[in-house]
Amino acid sequence: MIEQRYPRAGRPNAVVELYVHNRETGQRTRVDLGTNADIYLARVDWSSDGRTLYIQRQSRDQKTLDLLSVDPATGASRVVVTRTSDAWVPLTHDFRALDDGNFIWSSEETGWKHLYLYSREGRQIRAITRGDYPVKALTGVNQRTGEVFFTASMRDGRELPIERQMFRASLRRTVTPVAITPAGGWWAASMNKTGTAYVGDYTDLNTPAQSGLYRADGTFVRWIEENRLDADPRPWSGR
Repeated sequence: MIEQRYPRAGRPNAVVELYVHNRETGQRTRVDLGTNADIYLARVDWSSDGRTLYIQRQSRDQKTLDLLSVDPATGASRVVVTRTSDAWVPLTHDFRALDDGNFIWSSEETGWKHLYLYSREGRQIRAITRGDYPVKALTGVNQRTGEVFFTASMRDGRELPIERQMFRASLRRTVTPVAITPAGGWWAASMNKTGTAYVGDYTDLNTPAQSGLYRADGTFVRWIEENRLDADPRPWSGR
């Protein structure tokens, strides 16, 4: 992957091509990104079984975002979801392909960013989260238990910008999210692929940044960096 900078205002956009490379034969198949070359190739993700390539294609004015389903053997593509806005459609890293062929993707269609479950054809099945708060990010999925984990600045279904926790929702029905991390302070989380454990980073006004390993239910396992204050704190040297 070769990343390109956004062009300066008034300057031409980079012309982007995408290929699927067969490691056994060395053959490269060009992916059909459409007839308009003045686009942003925003995201590329594989399906769980590797038979489909998903591409997020954004217009130059950032008012249209298409999700393309691609056959990697031929490069043929089709649009399965299109999002438009009079202002701009934001990009996220919330796309997650599931083993059953469905996928999770976030949307701001209600005015708040929330997670939704879609069929492989791009049909919206149901909302995973809803309420007067924005989902910060999709953290992980446990497909065996049907649990979906995400971070958000909210409490009791209402936005609360002064703190951030990790929550658990469900793939199978729309439920009230359950907080995994304690209220208060600011949490960030990086979860493993199976959705059974995560690295949690925490800080608040009285606590320097700490990093620990946790089970998916929030049970503490061990410190990665406790960063504990003591009676004789040493000043940071900057080295």
